[in-house]
Order: sequence, then structure tokens, then C-alpha cells
Amino acid sequence: MLKKTQATLTNWLELHLLFALSLFLIIFIPLYPKLPLLEAIPGYLVRVRLEDILVFLTGLVWLVQVLRKKITWRTNYHIFIIAYALAGLLSLAVAIFLQQTIPAQTLHISKSLLHYFRYLEYFSLFLFMFAGIKTKLHLKLVLISVVASLNLIFIYGMGQRYLSWPAFSTMNREYSKGQHLVLNPADKLQSTFGGHYDLAAWLVIVIPILLSWLLFSKSFKTKLLLGISITFGFWLMWQSGSKTSLLAVLTGCLIPSWYFLQSRWGKLKTNLAMLGGVGAMTILAFSILWLFKKPNLYKLAPF
Repeated sequence: MLKKTQATLTNWLELHLLFALSLFLIIFIPLYPKLPLLEAIPGYLVRVRLEDILVFLTGLVWLVQVLRKKITWRTNYHIFIIAYALAGLLSLAVAIFLQQTIPAQTLHISKSLLHYFRYLEYFSLFLFMFAGIKTKLHLKLVLISVVASLNLIFIYGMGQRYLSWPAFSTMNREYSKGQHLVLNPADKLQSTFGGHYDLAAWLVIVIPILLSWLLFSKSFKTKLLLGISITFGFWLMWQSGSKTSLLAVLTGCLIPSWYFLQSRWGKLKTNLAMLGGVGAMTILAFSILWLFKKPNLYKLAPF
């Protein structure tokens, strides 16, 4: 009986461990405050956080499964990821040896390499999740988790804006030490993220995905819940004050809308052209509003 239980557990881990770890990271990284654990480089503003350690441990699990040929590291996009990594190394080499914009000193090279590997860390999450998702249930759990995370980020953002809930910023060296801060009324919202641009960048990814789900879902209840969540997302985007991210998310939303219209109306070019024009005018209107909106200075008060 014990051997059978152990075999069952082993099989479950083989099939679902990487997915479970990846799903946890998708929830944990956007929700957990950006509190530092230790300095990556003494005196530098980029610090090691708990999420970095969790990503590293998940990466070890992924690597072991790749070496055991339980999963494949190749995706439809691996060529682009490899190209990005090589371009980053080439850029560092040019900056150090040719342009000399990065001083050939251990400290400055270490800072540049730290940023380089952190960018690769972001890409690793895609590789983990791509290898971990094996069933439609896995995909559904990911989407539900993203919706739940968005709603919780909205709640915390409301708390920061109206209830003086603490913020943990990484915008400069002092704030990145983990100091508790509160937002002034004119400050840009960051919610659980380390800065308003981080929040906006996350929303650029999430909102078009949820809009795609809403458009192609056949359940009215699902459409309603997703519509509310997307509204929360746009409120967060507006409060973040990122003009570029707003344009990016609106452009991203046009793509699933285009496919939805094609699936419903086929090749009715007149209607599509009309709706495309409306979409372009909407983007232009938002752009004008943001350009003329009084810019907010990013100032936080100690908590």
C-alpha cells in the first residue's frame, strides 16, 4: 500500500509539480509586496527578493525535468528568446569594450550583468508555464488565478489611494530598502508593485488576455465577472499614469476584438473598417487626454 501511494505521489509530481510551482509564481509575484531580502551588490538599489529565490528553485525543477527528458525546453518562440539573450550579451560587450559607456570595472560590469540576468529571469517564467501546462484544466486554473490576482491588486490599490495602505517602492535606493510609504493624493498608483510603471506593464499583458476570454466565452456570468475585472484593470491603468502603457493595452485589445469580429461576421470589410476607425479614434482620444493631463510627480511620504 505504501509503495502504491509513493508511486501515485511520484506520478503526480512528474505531471503537475512544474505547473503547480509556475501557477504559484504567477499569483505570488504580482501580489507579494516588493520587500528586499538582501543586497545583490552592496549599496546598489537592485536587491534580491523572495520571488527571485522562488524563481531560481522553480528553474532547478524545470532544468531537472529537461535533463530527464520529461519536458522539452523548445517552444514556438525559443529562437526569439535565444536571439534576445545573445543580443543582450553583444550589447554589453559593445558597451564595455567599444563604446566604453560601461566602465571596465568590476562594480559597473556586475551591475550590468545583474540587470541582464534579471531580464532573462522574466523570460524564464514563460518557459516554466509553457512546459507546465498540459491540460485544459491547467489553462483554466491559470486564467482564474490571473483574474483573482487582478481583483486583489485592485482592492489593494483602492486601499492605497483612499485608506493610506502602505506602499513598498523600488524607484530609488532608499525606497528599495523596504521602507513603508504612503501615497499622497497626487501620486501615481503602484498597488502591490514596486512602481507605477511595473503595475502598468503587468496590466498591458493581462487586460487583452482577459478581454479575449470575455469575447469568446459563452457564459453570461463569466462575461459579467470578466467585464468587472477588466474595468478594475483600466482604473488601475489610469491611476498608474503611464501613457505609453495605456496606448499599448488599447492596441492589444484591438487584436482579439478584430478576431472576434471576423469570427462573427466573416469578411465584411465595411463593418471592420468602420470599427477599426472607431478604435483608432478612441486611441487618439485617450492619447490626447493623457497628453494634456497634468503630470504627477512621483513623491511618496514615509509611513
